[in-house]
Amino acid sequence: MGTGSTFHFILPLKKKTGHVVEKTLSESDVPRWKGPTLNVILAEDNPVSTQFIKMVLENFGHRVTHAVNGKVAIDLFKANAFDIVFMDIQMPVMDGVAALSILRELEQFNGRPQTVIALTAFALIGDQGKYLEMGFDGYLSKPFTTRVLVDGIVRVLPSEANPVAAI
Repeated sequence: MGTGSTFHFILPLKKKTGHVVEKTLSESDVPRWKGPTLNVILAEDNPVSTQFIKMVLENFGHRVTHAVNGKVAIDLFKANAFDIVFMDIQMPVMDGVAALSILRELEQFNGRPQTVIALTAFALIGDQGKYLEMGFDGYLSKPFTTRVLVDGIVRVLPSEANPVAAI
């Protein structure tokens, strides 16, 4: 009690033989954003996920405002207009589901619809449908690739802002 344990193990690995081929990315492998610059709220409490998503979005030229929880995201939404919100489901203080409920109420009050994509590590069969039924406009299961992120944005944007040739 009160002390840690040390474990040792031997992992037998086979040495790869043969020629190693380097894969180079073609132009079609790299997603591009050809739509408008988006003003984004990223409600995410995980620093690694935040860094990845923010870097990808900013590399596409979007303006990203980070919220560490749903309450901060709600405060940001009240003060500014955003094109899209990426909302993590599990966060401290206020989770993504509770924040979404408040966002939808605020939409009714201010008449400004808000596109919200759920971000979650939940990836069981039926989870996507569950979150869409709750009122999220889109769903991304973490971890995801840059291409999946871009596809997720393209799927939920209104048609006038939707860059069909984005990828």
